[in-house]
Amino acid sequence: MKKLFLFVVTPLIACATFVGLSFAQINNTNNPFTNPTDEGGSKGIATPGADNGQQDSFITIVKWAINWMLGILALIALIILLYGGFQMVTSAWDEDKYGAWFTILKHAATGLILIGIAWFIVSIIFWLVNILTTGATPDGSNA
Repeated sequence: MKKLFLFVVTPLIACATFVGLSFAQINNTNNPFTNPTDEGGSKGIATPGADNGQQDSFITIVKWAINWMLGILALIALIILLYGGFQMVTSAWDEDKYGAWFTILKHAATGLILIGIAWFIVSIIFWLVNILTTGATPDGSNA
């Protein structure tokens, strides 16, 4: 398991980090996700450093960081699910290996479900914080 983490998960985390940091430096005003004056009138996705007409508040940065970390955790859980499923299928009818990998699959699936629940709870909390601090819902109407 240590070799799996060392040779598979660590490079994936490093690549995701470097790709994320390089895309965070892009400031494209023609991108509809960062342009507050696009035809749909949407405010776009608020990411730190994006030129979307909003100041980077502490809450926005914290929300972005939490969502990013939950995404990385979900990716790791998905990779463990896929690897565990592959090992379980190729266990060659060995009951001990099959049972061990099935347990790992159950734990990874539980982790993925908990990550989804955590994302939902964090989204609700930040939605409530936005209402309490600004008095407006995310769609711009007053509460």
